[in-house]
Amino acid sequence: MFNDEPYGLTDSVLRGVKTHTRRIVPDSHIEAYEKYKASTPGACLSIGEFLIKRGYARYGVGEIVAIAQRYMDLGLSPSFIHTKKDHSKKNKESRPIGELPGWTNKMFVAAEFMPKHIKVLGVKVEKLQDISNDDISAEGIIEIVPGRIYTTAPGKESATIRARNLRGAYINLIDGVSKKRIFRKNPYVYVFIFELID
Repeated sequence: MFNDEPYGLTDSVLRGVKTHTRRIVPDSHIEAYEKYKASTPGACLSIGEFLIKRGYARYGVGEIVAIAQRYMDLGLSPSFIHTKKDHSKKNKESRPIGELPGWTNKMFVAAEFMPKHIKVLGVKVEKLQDISNDDISAEGIIEIVPGRIYTTAPGKESATIRARNLRGAYINLIDGVSKKRIFRKNPYVYVFIFELID
């Protein structure tokens, strides 16, 4: 759920600094809302109300979500045996965890091994450029040198963000994470507000 390189956002969550995250609303969700408006005379739901009430958001209020971390970062022994049931073959596969892709890539880990979790406290939909300075701080950006240097992970050189202000730092962060100049496109985003619970 959180990018590690180069900004160390997982660490920011684990330190309790990052308590908000934004995800671009997929085109298919926008199309569903447009279809609703076109087919419902007097449609009164806003896009946010529609997407949240109809369950389009990936996470809901009250949901507990595991924070993905590489197995090697959890202190597990590489020889620990992981047994995975293959539902299509109706059998079990057992392999040392150090041989699994999740040893070095958190995209391939099993949620049941993750020791840290967040609880979703709120979900809303807004335009990306509507983000406030308070929300930018909740995204994990910390001011180091006012008007010059910001970071999401103190002590991590790759997490240094040079900008003239907090908003500029966020623009650089979101554009860097997305690998696109997404801020200027101003898409709708899901805003997930959460707390670290363990």
